[in-house]
Amino acid sequence: MNTETLALLRLQAAAGIGQRTITKMRQWCATTNSPTQAIFELSDKDALALFGLKSAALDGLATARTETAISAARSQLEQLNALHCRIILRGEPQYPATLEAHLQDDAPPVLYMIGSQTLFSQHGIAFSGARNVSSKGIEYTDELARQTVEQGLTVISGHAPGVDNAAHTAALEHKGSTLLVIPEGMLKFRLRAELKVLQDNTPQRLGVISEFPPALPWSSQNAMIRNRTILGLSRAAVVVEAGENGGTWDAGMRALDMKLPLYVLSYTDPPPSAAGNRALIARGGIPIPELPAPVLPIINTTAQDDDPPNEPKQLTLF
Repeated sequence: MNTETLALLRLQAAAGIGQRTITKMRQWCATTNSPTQAIFELSDKDALALFGLKSAALDGLATARTETAISAARSQLEQLNALHCRIILRGEPQYPATLEAHLQDDAPPVLYMIGSQTLFSQHGIAFSGARNVSSKGIEYTDELARQTVEQGLTVISGHAPGVDNAAHTAALEHKGSTLLVIPEGMLKFRLRAELKVLQDNTPQRLGVISEFPPALPWSSQNAMIRNRTILGLSRAAVVVEAGENGGTWDAGMRALDMKLPLYVLSYTDPPPSAAGNRALIARGGIPIPELPAPVLPIINTTAQDDDPPNEPKQLTLF
């Protein structure tokens, strides 16, 4: 087995050690030309001095040194291999360039990917919206996803009920591709039944990506972190229906903070599930009128990945 991958699995599973700490550890390994395994050989004093670990993280690192942790990492790697899951580290050629360019220091240090490698390097648009989406919202999601596919772009969303699931489904039904960015570890992931039917017929057009330890279950905190990664992979974002708080609102505000073009459906008479749409538009979101039919602007994908994503040259309107 790959000793480097096993060491990373042990670090990710260690209590108190998060993504930023793992990024620091990998930077130290690169600077000292050391394997990740060398971290487990450090004394607590050295680990504290190098990475600023708190007592909980030092305890987690001690647990990660045990034979039990090593055995668990081996088991996880076997299960990931059975799923044909690739483990991609930040800095490797296969790591999505857009994600690193947009998130910089916050880019996940480790990604778990299932699906064709080409899916993870294609340009895409983030879709976000309410779980309890209205019937109009479902209709408009389908239409905007269809237009995304027609532009040759990938639909990127979070595999949640409502708008996310509708966007993934529409992308596949319209012969396009879609990327699921999930808020749990890959070993906890189960593809929704309706997507499974479509994926069986088009296996090269659906990809799954996770930044979390393989055995980590879903949590609302993971979902918020996952929103950042969805946006980091995308050239623009579409909000179909947002509440006045919650996950979609958070995604919209993150997009504005990142200066990512944010398109928000502008309802004439908003349903309750779109109560936050007008507020996002007031804060800088670009309205997409619902009548006579919503029209997605043309996204210019010729800009370089390290260009500011809100530069006018990046998109033009119909």
